[in-house]
Parts: sequence; C-alpha cells; structure tokens
Amino acid sequence: MTGRGGRAGADDLLSARLDDLARRAARAEGTEFSRFLDPAQAEQAARAARGQGVSVAFWGGYADAERRIAGFSAGEAGGIPPGGGGWPVRWLRCRWDARYAAPRHADLLGALLGQGIGREGLGDIVLLEGHACCAALPDIAGYLSGSLREAGRAKLACDVLEAPPPLPEPRGEFRRATVASLRLDALLSAAWRFSRGEALELIRQGKARVDYLPEERPGARVAKGALISVRGKGRVRLAEIGEPTRKGRVAVTLFHYQ
Repeated sequence: MTGRGGRAGADDLLSARLDDLARRAARAEGTEFSRFLDPAQAEQAARAARGQGVSVAFWGGYADAERRIAGFSAGEAGGIPPGGGGWPVRWLRCRWDARYAAPRHADLLGALLGQGIGREGLGDIVLLEGHACCAALPDIAGYLSGSLREAGRAKLACDVLEAPPPLPEPRGEFRRATVASLRLDALLSAAWRFSRGEALELIRQGKARVDYLPEERPGARVAKGALISVRGKGRVRLAEIGEPTRKGRVAVTLFHYQ
C-alpha cells in the first residue's frame, strides 16, 4: 500500500509541476521546458498543455528517443521544433576498453544513478561499439563527465560532446502507399492493411499512439516525421509526404521498424 501511495504522490507532484510549466508558458513568449519524461509522463505533459490551452512538443536528442523533454509554448508549433539547437539536451559519451570489460545498459544506468542523479535528469542510453552515449540535461552532463569513472567492471572515460553523436540507423524498411488523407485512421489502414472499421476500433480502444501519446481521434491529422504505433502490431514513422495523385490521394512513405 505504501509503495502505491508513494507512486501516486510522485505522479501528483509531477502533474503539478507540469501544470505550472504550462501556465507559465501561457503567460510568456518563450518555451518552458520540463526535465526528461518517460512515455506515461509525457501523457501527463500533454494533458497539462491541453488544460492550459498551450502547445507542447517533445524531444529527447534524436528522432526515436523514448525519454523526452516537453517544451510548452503559447505558439502553434509547441515552441522550438524537435532537433533545434534550443532544447536543453546534451550528450554524455562514455568510453571503455573492450579488451577488459564491456558494460551492459543496466550497468551504465546504475552507475549514472549512483552519482546521485535522478532519472528525470537523464534521457536514453544508446550502446555503441566500444562506447555509449547518454542524453542528459546540460548541467548534469557536465557533472557526470567529471565524476563518472566506472560501470560494472569497466573503467570509463567520459566527456560531453559538442554535437549530437552519429547514431546507428534503425532497422526496418520503407514502404510506399497512397491514402485518402493524412488522418490517423487512413494511415493505420495503409500501414497495417486494416479495414477502416478495424482501424476505427483500435483507435477507439486506445491502442493507437502518435509520438508515444494516445490518440483517440480517428480524424487527427498526422504530421511528417510522426511515430505511429499500435499496441501489439508494431510502429511506423511517416517518413515522407508526396504530391497528390491524379485521383486526389496522398502519396506517403512509411518506415516500418523491425
């Protein structure tokens, strides 16, 4: 009982903080940023934005990030666009000598949190050949670069990158299709070959998400670059939007993740 109460209290505290950021954004000209959020917390941020009548955008350092920062703005596009230089995201690089040890994701996360850093200060950890990169808030990235020295049995050398690291391309394939419109139900039908009725039912059941957030409006317009997922079916990204065909349909390119 205590554990559930503690989690509920933490959720209430986060909701209050997000509501405050959204209120401040409604009164200001700039963008108000949260700390890193997991997908469920991003839903709270979206609710806070709707409640205060502001826009919200999310960015975690790269297009497929699961943990992301929310940017609240009174502007139509949710403030600065994802990928822009104004987001408070820096990359911490940790290197090791693979001849002696290679830390796992859990080792790196444990070592990072062991420095007294809360999870909200850290984004995704991406394991690469001989090193790992972790998205972090700027002050936290700087602190960790000088304090983090080992993870598991591996000795680490850490620094803050001046530019985002080159990350491996996601595995999957591009597929082309034509849709009647860029509505969510139309794109679900094209991506997974659902009937219109099946697509509507999945959306109604809350199984469809756009950029990790639940979307229960079949007619919601999906923007280029958006990540669309259906519980139990996988995920696709709307990679390209082409010119209308002679029959008035819209040509799209969808990236299906493996």
